[in-house]
Amino acid sequence: MDPVFLGCIVLASQAFNAAMDAADRLSANPKARVEALKKMSQEREESHQEAMKKLKESQEEFESSSRRKEEEANERIRAQKEENNELIESHKLRIKNEEEKHEAEVKMMNQEHLLTVQKLKSESKEVKEKAEIEHKMKVDKMEKEYKNESESAKQKLEIARLEGKEKVAKVEKEKEELVQQRRKGLDEYVRVMTEMHEIYLKHSKEINDKNRQLKLENAKLRRKEISKENNKALEHIKHNYDQLLVQLTQQNSRNVLERFRLIANHAIPIHNSLKSIRDEFNPGTGTALTVDTGRLDPDFEKVREEINRFNFEKTNYTQYVMNTNLTDPRLFKTCSDFITQMSKLVGANELSLICSHMPRAIDNGKWEDARTYARMSTQLCEKFSALNLSLENGINQLTLDYTQAPEARPAIQQ
Repeated sequence: MDPVFLGCIVLASQAFNAAMDAADRLSANPKARVEALKKMSQEREESHQEAMKKLKESQEEFESSSRRKEEEANERIRAQKEENNELIESHKLRIKNEEEKHEAEVKMMNQEHLLTVQKLKSESKEVKEKAEIEHKMKVDKMEKEYKNESESAKQKLEIARLEGKEKVAKVEKEKEELVQQRRKGLDEYVRVMTEMHEIYLKHSKEINDKNRQLKLENAKLRRKEISKENNKALEHIKHNYDQLLVQLTQQNSRNVLERFRLIANHAIPIHNSLKSIRDEFNPGTGTALTVDTGRLDPDFEKVREEINRFNFEKTNYTQYVMNTNLTDPRLFKTCSDFITQMSKLVGANELSLICSHMPRAIDNGKWEDARTYARMSTQLCEKFSALNLSLENGINQLTLDYTQAPEARPAIQQ
């Protein structure tokens, strides 16, 4: 459990207990009434805490299972892509070997024909022409057979590429379904948590109503001076308790936003690296023809590193929110929407292609392929730029809305 969250629980419990103790001291009614009120409050609190504990444990188990399934899907995608690449490379190598073999056979046949022609110098014209015709027929037959085999091999290569792409798409679809299920589960958790909070408030109101009733009955038995002092003391305790809740809610909002910033901060270096890649292929004087091998490797590595850090911070954020009890549902929903936008860009297939294929294209001098990935980086760069601006404005607005005047915001109190 987060230390800040644990501190909030302790402070809130102390404030609540202090209010109940004050009610005991100030009550002029018989002790049985006070004990009944305390028992009612205690039973309400214990039942609420137990229900919230079970809900949290259930959600944690669901999150753990969902993360495990998503990791398994990611591993299947990686393995399938690796298998696809190996199969395609195998087909390409087979085509290349057949081509080299064919060229060698044609070369050997031509050399043998030259030797035959030299031997037939003294022969008649008809004999020489017959030899030429036979040689041409053999060459044509060999070329035809090679052409058929080459076309067949290329068809197999294309089929392998398409089948591999379909397999990857199938697993990615399964992963997306898992992500949707996990998101729905989290939404359901928030819904149930909010509903339980409303029930908690309802029970609190019933206890408060009973408390007011006891105060009215006790007021008849007290002197006016004692009643005024008691009411003043109760208001003071209530004010202190309300102020404490305000401070705890405000601090919790700061903590949530700080954890959200840790996630959002990873979009900036990704944008910078994409901009560096884009600028390398789109300088002010025109399009670069070549890029030195390894020159952009730091940018590719930076993108991969920031993607991993993004996912790590996102997991920490989710766990933190699950373990907090004063998070405004609207703040949580707004942050979740931003995280969903970031996840779509960070997990975009184009970004994965740039990091995995563009370095090989540069190393192998495949500039057309490299420019294709560079165009992808340009598009992603623009999207990340817009995202960063949206995040900056969003965080500033959330800071104003939820940390400057928290007393105007209802909070989830567990």
